[in-house]
Amino acid sequence: MIVLDMFCGKLIRSCYFGKITNSTVFPIPFLHFYRNGNLSILLSASERLSVINFGSLMRKRNILFVLNDTQGGATLSARDVIRALRSTGRYRVFVVVSDTRTDAKREQWDHILQEVDGGKRLFLPWWSLEYRLSATRCTLRYINTLRSTRFHWIPIHNIVHLIEKWKIDIVHTNTSLNIQGAIAARITGKPHLWHIREVIGPDRLFRFPPPFSLIKKIFYGLSTRVVFNSKESASALDGPSHKKAIVLPNAIPLESFVDPDARKRGLAFRRKLGLNDDNIMVGMIANLTSPKHQDLFIQAAETLAAQNSNTRFVIIGAIPEPTTAHAQEILNLVAKSQVRDQIILAGFQEDVPAVVHAMDIMLHTSIDESFGRVIIEAMAAGKPVVCFRSGGPQHIVQHGITGYMAETGKVEQLVSFTEELIQSAPKRKEMGQAGFRLAQQEYSMTTFMEKLETLYNDVIEG
Repeated sequence: MIVLDMFCGKLIRSCYFGKITNSTVFPIPFLHFYRNGNLSILLSASERLSVINFGSLMRKRNILFVLNDTQGGATLSARDVIRALRSTGRYRVFVVVSDTRTDAKREQWDHILQEVDGGKRLFLPWWSLEYRLSATRCTLRYINTLRSTRFHWIPIHNIVHLIEKWKIDIVHTNTSLNIQGAIAARITGKPHLWHIREVIGPDRLFRFPPPFSLIKKIFYGLSTRVVFNSKESASALDGPSHKKAIVLPNAIPLESFVDPDARKRGLAFRRKLGLNDDNIMVGMIANLTSPKHQDLFIQAAETLAAQNSNTRFVIIGAIPEPTTAHAQEILNLVAKSQVRDQIILAGFQEDVPAVVHAMDIMLHTSIDESFGRVIIEAMAAGKPVVCFRSGGPQHIVQHGITGYMAETGKVEQLVSFTEELIQSAPKRKEMGQAGFRLAQQEYSMTTFMEKLETLYNDVIEG
């Protein structure tokens, strides 16, 4: 007799195949194995070989994603993964996300709800220090957050309730910035994957109150496995040398970018911005909610625009409401620029494939980037990329092949490389094609999902 509840989540009490009845007795020899959510019994009897597949009888695995926002690269990557998981038919996916307080974020939440099996908005404050505030205001806000959430126990209690309600098998925290899912998973005894998508550290953009030596212990101590989206994000926490660590670079659904309709939507987006066929579009995708050094993009644009009157410089990304200090700084820079007629703030755009197809060149000026999802999106659309040799992008862009990399902070180099591409359509095409091949080879969702499902299997089987 064999009990299959390890994988099925319950005892399969009856099935029928030859002599197999309610007692589930198998002729000898037999072998049972598990792969990609399908449990099969391979048996030999009377010189006959047969296979019973129990995949359709198994309970789907329930995955809870903890999201820090409804927008941004981390959430876009999570949504791609969620859609891919549900498409297999082996998973039910639930999400919790920090409460959405603007119309734009509520609209994004409505879209997310259509892609999952259940979701809940909760107050999930970041446990990191607020990088957009002065030291005094940051400290006061942090203390107020701890007091209002009773040291995060209110959101932790809410997540514990949802884990039990939704019968969650794995908690997948999608960012280093939320700790509540990790503690809730520990309380309920569920496997926890902590997906680090930020570059963290005492001298980096994302910092935490405890000593950094203790931070490492918290991340690994509260996780079954820690997943890093790049070598850059892994470097701060001992990287892949730790037994619990794995580097799993982001991937994108490439089919969305090779779709001919995406090119048509890209042309429509250009028309919406007032661009004609003669205009060269140099674009950057970065929400104004975070400091991605959009000021350096504007600085480069001012130099380039003086010699290229037909070029338009477009920043695509959400503009927060109410406006933050960083966003207001960028708005002021554009308003005061002598070439402001050639600089366009396009706001948040849901259709990323259309946006990158609309571009001729991507100019990415972020410096402290853990990965750079927008770079592989541009490559998938066959567009050359110009960026700094820093952070995650330096591990993606192949200098002189798929684009150019300037030394960190050297805006004059960015200008020189971008000018070369503005003046040479053949060079843009050559580099774009090389980038497209690289995206196909290294960043396909199929490869990513095979590795993620193997990881899920490992943490469940213990």
